[in-house]
Amino acid sequence: MGTREVLTLKDRIAAARRVGRVDIGQAARGSDSPVQAADAAALAAGAIAIGAAWTAIDQDQARAIIRKLLTRDLAYNGRCMPDTQAAGSADEILGLVPASTHFFTSLGMDVWFGLRDGVAVKTQSFNAVTEATFSAAVAIVGIDQTTVLVISDED
Repeated sequence: MGTREVLTLKDRIAAARRVGRVDIGQAARGSDSPVQAADAAALAAGAIAIGAAWTAIDQDQARAIIRKLLTRDLAYNGRCMPDTQAAGSADEILGLVPASTHFFTSLGMDVWFGLRDGVAVKTQSFNAVTEATFSAAVAIVGIDQTTVLVISDED
């Protein structure tokens, strides 16, 4: 997928989400470590490199986190995109990186937007990837390239 298609995807997601900011960064992967590759793509998205603060996750967790980042705003947890549209967008984002090998997030909890003791919670621990009040990122690292989705919201 070329730069034009990525920009179109970003614009479609931002228009559908209707709140906050959506950025997608891509970077070619050389011999960089997966974390360095995630940082390079984050920088390409206009975000901050967070290095060792990236949390390793698996592909299913990456898909679930992307869906939640697209369906709910980070500031008030308000609905901002239908689930089915978010699921399709998550698949498109994951599809930007052929031969994915590593997945990371800037979220620091292992209960991302899930349930704890039967009560719905949203992440309360994250490593800021932008200067916005709230921001979160998911990195998809492949053999040859990396993509990072960055979502940011203001209070």
